[in-house]
Amino acid sequence: MSGAFWGWALPLALAGAPAALLLLALARKENCLPPWVWCGALALRLLPLSLPAGGAGKAGIGQALANGGTLAGEEPAKAVFRLASAPALGRLPELAGWFWLAGVLVLAAWKGAGWLKLCAGLWRSRRPAGEDLCREWAMALGRPGRVWLLEGEGQPFVAGLFRPALYLPRQSRDAQRQGWVLSHEAAHLRRGHLWLKALGGLAVILYWFDPLAWVMRRRLDEACEVESDEAVCREMGPEGRRAYAGLLLAYAEKAPGPGGSGFSRRGRQLETRILALRRGKAGRGRRWLFSALALALLLGCLPVQALCRQEMAGLEEGARLLRGALSRPENFLPGQDQPAGSLEEPEKLLRLEWPVEEYRYCSRSQVSGLSIVAEPGALITAAADGVVLAAGETGDQGLTLVLVHGLEPDLSTSYGHCSQLLVEPGQWVRAGQPIARVGQTGLATGPFCRYQVRIEGKLYPPALWHPDKLPQLEGGD
Repeated sequence: MSGAFWGWALPLALAGAPAALLLLALARKENCLPPWVWCGALALRLLPLSLPAGGAGKAGIGQALANGGTLAGEEPAKAVFRLASAPALGRLPELAGWFWLAGVLVLAAWKGAGWLKLCAGLWRSRRPAGEDLCREWAMALGRPGRVWLLEGEGQPFVAGLFRPALYLPRQSRDAQRQGWVLSHEAAHLRRGHLWLKALGGLAVILYWFDPLAWVMRRRLDEACEVESDEAVCREMGPEGRRAYAGLLLAYAEKAPGPGGSGFSRRGRQLETRILALRRGKAGRGRRWLFSALALALLLGCLPVQALCRQEMAGLEEGARLLRGALSRPENFLPGQDQPAGSLEEPEKLLRLEWPVEEYRYCSRSQVSGLSIVAEPGALITAAADGVVLAAGETGDQGLTLVLVHGLEPDLSTSYGHCSQLLVEPGQWVRAGQPIARVGQTGLATGPFCRYQVRIEGKLYPPALWHPDKLPQLEGGD
């Protein structure tokens, strides 16, 4: 559950925050963004976006931090070989995931109970409408539809995703105003507003911890009402719009429907709708312009959200790998007289990239590892995604770095005889990210990188993961 929170919910909420704030600033000034903008901003948080392997986010934020934190001209680190400490937050990441799930379940239960209460209330108080009213509703909707009358004063509203129906309070109705009400509620159904609101409600349940999700959900409701008002008043002149605004004010004084919804609601929503009526046709041109800007903004969020999700998922995965590796470090760290492994096709357990691109030649393929000869200072990159378990001076292999790539089975790689380490113990790294530089530390007769692969504490020939290097390996010294 912690993986869903840290790898999906939290990173998408953080990545979507700048776009949400810009959309809110844009709407605050113009109040003209259509419902699909707010629904799109919320729907992006429901998509499990990810960057393709080898894409722009291959090394990601971790590479920028590593490159910025260590310069090529610095002296090689002489620290004693040390293990990463246990994750500073302990089991807090896992507890945060369960706390998030508890909030989702509580909110979903509350919403579900409210929906059941609404259904029970409507079932008790509704009565079938007359034929004339049903005929008017069918003309406004463009197809046959269900109409129910409710006892007492109240507001009209539509409800139901799969079998939507119009609910009208029993009261005397002016013919013209009744036509406006029917046209307004029919616009909600024709434009799919109930489905947009349902999608926004789902996003709010999953992102209950994000205040921006709640604000955008309210703006979605507001935009749906403004769009329906525009459908009713599209051909009206100033006098007709003023009369329609008076209808909104009159209904705002009445109690909302059983579900808290209704034709008109007091507060910001009513103010926004009346301002939109005052702008009339003059605001439609701006609507297209600002809608295009909002669309560009939403599309620009896609790679940012994917990168943020990828990095946050890596941090959570790194903490998990560290907890497992620190419980049995002997399976990952270089040691004396480590035996050769006997697994068949071990390369299928993990995909490894070549760690030194600018190399000259290699030693012959050996179970104990490869000696990859390169110019002093050549970059060494991570062979796969992983977390730095240990780094520092080991003695025979000099400056050495150990990466953990998986648990059950335990998978790790090590890089020895480095001149400089570019990452720290406990840091999450991506495949292809620079982690060290080729050197001549320890018992080395020249500049090279000692590259080793371990599975469950046993050594395997790195050549199994790099068949394209075999001709050079066989012909090397």
